[in-house]
Amino acid sequence: VFARAFDEACELLEAEFAASEAAEVVGGLAGGLSLRQIIAGEPGAADLLDQTVFAQAGLFAVETALYRLLESLGVRPDYVAGHSLGEITAAHVAGVLDLADACRLVAARGRLMQALPAGGAMAAIGCGEAEIAPVVAERDEVSVAAINAPGAVVVSGTPDQVDQILTWAGERGHRTRRLRVSHAFHSPLMRPMLDDFAAVAETITFHQPAIPLVSNLTGRLAGAEITQADYWVRHVREPVRFADAVAALSEHEVGCFVEAGPDAQLAPMIEQVLAHQEGDDGAEAGVVAALLRRDREETAQLVAGLGRAWTGGAAVDWTSWPAGARTRHLDLPTYPFQRRHYWLYPPGRPDSGESGVTDRPSVFEVAWRLAPEQASPEAAAVGDVLVIDQTGGTDGAEGTGDSADRARHALRTVLAGLQGWLTGADARPAVVITRGAVTVADGEAPDPAQAAVWGLVRSAQAEEPGRITLVDLDPDDAAPAALDPDEPSAGAVPDEDLPEGVRAALACGEPEVAVRGGRVWVPR
Repeated sequence: VFARAFDEACELLEAEFAASEAAEVVGGLAGGLSLRQIIAGEPGAADLLDQTVFAQAGLFAVETALYRLLESLGVRPDYVAGHSLGEITAAHVAGVLDLADACRLVAARGRLMQALPAGGAMAAIGCGEAEIAPVVAERDEVSVAAINAPGAVVVSGTPDQVDQILTWAGERGHRTRRLRVSHAFHSPLMRPMLDDFAAVAETITFHQPAIPLVSNLTGRLAGAEITQADYWVRHVREPVRFADAVAALSEHEVGCFVEAGPDAQLAPMIEQVLAHQEGDDGAEAGVVAALLRRDREETAQLVAGLGRAWTGGAAVDWTSWPAGARTRHLDLPTYPFQRRHYWLYPPGRPDSGESGVTDRPSVFEVAWRLAPEQASPEAAAVGDVLVIDQTGGTDGAEGTGDSADRARHALRTVLAGLQGWLTGADARPAVVITRGAVTVADGEAPDPAQAAVWGLVRSAQAEEPGRITLVDLDPDDAAPAALDPDEPSAGAVPDEDLPEGVRAALACGEPEVAVRGGRVWVPR
């Protein structure tokens, strides 16, 4: 999918270059290499991607191909946005431009910028737009080119005036960094190409976006203006309001941001904006995933990026992953001497050898079994224990609010109790008591807040083996668990004061126990 979309975009871009007035110039720069060869960095292509005509074409081709690959894997964005040239890609995938028209616009933009005199300068400065705008306004050959994040702007213009801005910023302690560029993009130095670019834009048919698109020019959702040629002319010259665009997406409750490009250039900017958008509760404002990074193997990073997006809520159809010789199923080595395959086979698939395959699905599940008979609770002395009671009978807070609030409250209490127990070097065993956290019998439904406690405590058990016991009481039994309702939710309880069910659970010596109807159950 990627290769097909990439090749199609490259062919159309090369056709536009060949048909333009600058065909000889562009062809001379390429030195007989195709756009695909230049992007791939084949011999003879050294530094050609530094030429803006090829850099912009390459960006568009890669971004478009990545989007089509995402599309084939079931990823459907609710909104799209881009940064500078990336907005043309966003407009194409949103339906504003068909592929041929998008390639015409990208090719014209790149070749006309390439034809401008070289020598412009750009620099990133760590301050806000409001602070730097008056300083820039005093000069006529420099402007703010991009507002990428809170306290992160880019200025662009002639080297002398950019140097003046850098001196001003350095005197005030702002961090600065010169950018390696061939031209001063989004600056007054772009004016000589605007008329010729407008002439090309006038020949293009624009459509209303089928996917909502956030504008670089306004930082808000684009309206009818995006279907006008003048919008794309202004797009060349005016600042990229990327920070506003990300903030707008966050306001529209976008929770997962996927960067489809050749490197993770935008991901840090998005994270900065989202960090600025986080609420007082510190909740994460969104997940950010980059599909490619220049310093990582492409397929591994693509899978990692997709996985990150998937865990952030994006729908990914993993069954659509491209199949081929490298993704075929392989037989795994057998165990020494046993000659048995490790993996279970799916239903209906014949097995070679003795693998113990059944007609059940190839999954593992926990089943609860009655614990072996123990001595009577009265005879089984367990000694003093630290009890952390999360059955909801302490202060009533766990029983109010939604599941997430209740889970946070319960987890905070248990974590504080366990940390205090460890910090104090308490030699007594600890028992965490819940009610209805696990499903033992048919018809039971676990309480999400109580189940979250089991997840936390299981991690603690791995770090402190043999010292912590989880006991889950019957959700239909409202009897007190261990502590007095007026006492704190964590404290020492003598052996004789433990309820009979809890004593029986502790006496069986299992790390996880459920008590139902006075009987002790253990997971198997």
